[in-house]
Amino acid sequence: MPEDGALLTDPSNEVCPNFAADLFRLLRDDIRRGTEASDDDVIARLVQLWTQDHNERLVQWTAQRAAAAQAADEAEHQRELQEEEAQRLVEQETELERLEAEKKKPKMNDFDESKQIPNVLAPRPSQYALQKLKTI
Repeated sequence: MPEDGALLTDPSNEVCPNFAADLFRLLRDDIRRGTEASDDDVIARLVQLWTQDHNERLVQWTAQRAAAAQAADEAEHQRELQEEEAQRLVEQETELERLEAEKKKPKMNDFDESKQIPNVLAPRPSQYALQKLKTI
């Protein structure tokens, strides 16, 4: 049994020992000498004590399993809350990224439909050429 008193196995599978067997003869003799009861009374008392202890361990096992199930449910609930929070944060992050992308998107300027498009392009010297001319 662990230090905290928790049961490791299900006591419902246990069987009452045969206190009438030779294995328990010394125990029965000691009890009979101390109480001056008959052998049948000693056996009945041992069975009664074992049954009482067994029933207490069954109650403890049931409570232990119920507590473990409740703890598992609470842990599952906490995990679900954390997943929902993580999902919400991801959605917020995605929304912020979308808004940032919209801010960075180049905007088209309005244009005047009545204005004519020129047929000739004005020559534009390269930046390198302009820099060379400035240094001369």
